[in-house]
Amino acid sequence: MSAKVIDGRLIREKVLEELKEQIACLNLQRPLKLAIFQYKPQVPDELYAHSLKRVAKKLDIEVEVKTFEDLESLKSAIYAYNEDESVDGIMLQIEDKKDYLYYTSFIIPEKDVDGASPENLGKLIRKDKGLRPATADAVIRIIKETGYEIRGKNACILGRSFRSGLPIAIMLMNEDATCTVCHSFTKDISIYTREADILVVAIGRANFIGADMVKEGAFVIDVGINQVNDKVVGDVKFDEVREKSGYITPVPGGVGSVTDVMIFRNLIKGVIFRNEKRH
Repeated sequence: MSAKVIDGRLIREKVLEELKEQIACLNLQRPLKLAIFQYKPQVPDELYAHSLKRVAKKLDIEVEVKTFEDLESLKSAIYAYNEDESVDGIMLQIEDKKDYLYYTSFIIPEKDVDGASPENLGKLIRKDKGLRPATADAVIRIIKETGYEIRGKNACILGRSFRSGLPIAIMLMNEDATCTVCHSFTKDISIYTREADILVVAIGRANFIGADMVKEGAFVIDVGINQVNDKVVGDVKFDEVREKSGYITPVPGGVGSVTDVMIFRNLIKGVIFRNEKRH
């Protein structure tokens, strides 16, 4: 069999149209605005910010990118932008994981477009209303777009990062899947991947998953983005695995395409939540 290749760009366009309608319903007297705070940005940070700017332009959303040389200045800016009613979302680009988590905690939940603040992550676990991590939100949207039934399925997630692996596992469990999370200390990962109806790979290791590690007809979602010989590839051997799986996302053009728009979905949801608080 050959898998159905899911075009994330088509899903992105569909979500963009939904967001345009939501923005129109807000009846705002000003454009929406996203602030991106960078601390010693690397090339991938610059590329991602540029990608978000392209999406924002389609939605007539302003994007302000500020670069900081010290984290205390960044923290002060977070406090200022939390209070600034002309700013609707704040995103941090900080390479160190601990620093990222620490400084994200200062963003008010309604402006935390990454869905990474302690309050938003807590709401995710409790199934309360909040902003969800964009990558996890994208994965669930991709699966649902196909009409695939998540409930009762065995899901295996490779990777346990706070930005992708863990939130994806929680959101799949919230959809009544049975989840196994594998990580660097898991012995013989293939024991778990071969039993998975839904396999999500988010470990950042190029071409790690081959067909021999995948269940026949599985739904394979490749979250990985890796640079190999000037080519962007995922964590899955795409050409090989597509011949065995039922559905598969490509890299590029898969999860990343949908994640970008989910950032702005969070921004709009945050505006709605702030309006609800006022009333």
